[in-house]
Amino acid sequence: MPLERNVSSKPDHVAVSLRVPAAAAEKSVDVVGEFTDWRMVAMQPDVDGTMFATFDLEVGRAYRFRYLIDGERWENDWAADSYVPNDYGGDDSVVDVRRPDTPDRPAPPR
Repeated sequence: MPLERNVSSKPDHVAVSLRVPAAAAEKSVDVVGEFTDWRMVAMQPDVDGTMFATFDLEVGRAYRFRYLIDGERWENDWAADSYVPNDYGGDDSVVDVRRPDTPDRPAPPR
């Protein structure tokens, strides 16, 4: 599922929604990343069972994150903008909001 980017209510931010298919977890999905100060944030079920969370991310940088599935298994987002190695021998997912004119969010008129 693609990362969704929408207009945020905060200036100079992008609202990024992360989604994990219902079949990926039996109990829970937490997102952990730079935008959560590496703390676990529980994702919520959508009406179709998909787990989701939305974060207002400041434009101008890229953010690393991962999912913790059922409190046991680390996974990346298959639709991440890129992946970078982490200190634990795996990779982190990356969402890139360095530019405000992302594919889902056109640049404001000049």
